[in-house]
Amino acid sequence: AGLKWDWTEVDKWPDPTAAPVEQFKQDLKSAAAAVEIQPTGLTRADYLKLVAGNVDFWKQHQNQDGAIIDPYRQQEFQYSTPCFAVAAAALVEYTGRKDLLEPAARAMDWATLRLSQRKGATAHEDFYPPPLAHALPLLKGKVDPQRYARWEENLRSFDPAKTYRTRGGNWNVVAISGEWLFHQMRLRPDTSFIERSLAGQARLFGHPWGLYT
Repeated sequence: AGLKWDWTEVDKWPDPTAAPVEQFKQDLKSAAAAVEIQPTGLTRADYLKLVAGNVDFWKQHQNQDGAIIDPYRQQEFQYSTPCFAVAAAALVEYTGRKDLLEPAARAMDWATLRLSQRKGATAHEDFYPPPLAHALPLLKGKVDPQRYARWEENLRSFDPAKTYRTRGGNWNVVAISGEWLFHQMRLRPDTSFIERSLAGQARLFGHPWGLYT
């Protein structure tokens, strides 16, 4: 909406990346022919081992409210708490770590509340939605229904246009990604914030070949 570019002949525009991309492909073929590539043997489950190491460390720094407190800064920082929530929830779901259910839930208690109040740690509300949206289905049915309903109500209750800090750039991309997940969960019927944000993002593709600012 409001954009004046004519994209009808975009397929005819010259592509300045064509030559280096083709050279890269040829170099890649040559390298693959020269070296026998062996499978690592790693699987998706190996990521969970790395996640567990991080979660087990940071759960020691969770306060009574559920916030993750940086041991050096002595404060909650950026989006550590919602990210802890989804990481701990993943371990509950995929590795049976029932001991992490309460830490994950307390992180959700705090993070959804603070987002609804526009009091995210160090004014990083824009980064809260995706991890919270991914954590919700992992924890559904595992906590008291009233507690889960309170999380959903916290996420329904705020106006995204007044809560998030930016209207462009990567911060906004993160926010609208989470907002779309909330919409799919029927927590956010109104998509006007997403639509306005996408229109604003489109203006950042100002390069003749569609490259992002």
